[in-house]
Amino acid sequence: MANANICTREELDFLSDTYGDRSWHVSEIANELGWTVKKVYAKASYLGLKRGRRRVDWKAVDRLRRQGMTVRGVAKQLGCSRGAVCGALRNMKKWGASCG
Repeated sequence: MANANICTREELDFLSDTYGDRSWHVSEIANELGWTVKKVYAKASYLGLKRGRRRVDWKAVDRLRRQGMTVRGVAKQLGCSRGAVCGALRNMKKWGASCG
């Protein structure tokens, strides 16, 4: 019986190429490799791979909030978390970076 923890060079290369790219969701990487999401995280951690951080567009946050959109709505529209939107709003207030 083959060891389930052993990966091919091609699988590791694919993981290395896609894990840091935020356009790839971890579940998509897992599906492509035939792995579980947990295994993707474990192998990435073992290899020292990091997910790239998304940058929140402050101008888009400001524009959408001025249009009356909720924080949840802004997050969904921009494809980020509510925490990221709140952080952007907090930083905009701190730095006086309102775009309006």
